[in-house]
Amino acid sequence: MHTTTRAKPPKPASLEEAYRVITQLFERVQLAEWQIAQLKKQYFGPSADKVATAQENLSTEQGLLDVLAEPSTPPATADVVLPETPAKSASKRPARHPQPNVVETVVERIEPADKVCEHCGKTKHEIGCEKSERYEFVPAKLVRHEIVRPQYACPCGEGKVVIASAPAVLIDKGLADASLVSQVALAKYVDHVPLFRQQQQFQRLGFNVARTTLCGWVEKAAEWLQPIVREMKRELLATDYLQVDETPVRVLDPEVQGKSAKGHLWVAGSAWRGCDI
Repeated sequence: MHTTTRAKPPKPASLEEAYRVITQLFERVQLAEWQIAQLKKQYFGPSADKVATAQENLSTEQGLLDVLAEPSTPPATADVVLPETPAKSASKRPARHPQPNVVETVVERIEPADKVCEHCGKTKHEIGCEKSERYEFVPAKLVRHEIVRPQYACPCGEGKVVIASAPAVLIDKGLADASLVSQVALAKYVDHVPLFRQQQQFQRLGFNVARTTLCGWVEKAAEWLQPIVREMKRELLATDYLQVDETPVRVLDPEVQGKSAKGHLWVAGSAWRGCDI
């Protein structure tokens, strides 16, 4: 059996030389631990950590080759330079969300119960304050508007009875204001809240409304939006390039019992004008 004998490192000439050798060896151990941790993270870490661009992979591999290369001088005399790594606390720390834009701010000032000096008996003066904040959630509410239009007539009995004209409404003889119809439509198509869930939400607010009524509100909103839709369609057809897509979706149909029905969405868009319908 052939054995290779390694040369023993030179014996330090002084205590200072021994301390310098120990320091360099300690730095090499730290470097080796860092390399092992990086390799474990690369091969055994989460998949999100493995995703990188080709340039980043190339630079990482080159950096590892440079770090893992055999030193040309013995460990006792080689200078170890640790690679610069970004601060983990600064890079991975989630950024603080900006302060929300609140519509209303209520200032609560809490005074101490006793403001008399216990030493001289005089009233203490304010020298500063401590501030903190909390956010209160105010649930949505429905406001009932009662429209009163008085009638006027002359005591002579000959003149006509006068009354003010009724305000314009979105739905003729309907109870919903334009803001309520808009909220139902936005909740359904933007927030993806079905009408039966909106019905439950209104019931918690003390407003009992039938689901068929909500459907009628959405239908009426679609009728009022038809002029805008026609204008969007006109602009789309005037372009030189038009894209159309058919997307199947699963929908709940009361006529289909026990399972969801298959529906379709037809979407048209123009990449040149940035308009879709």
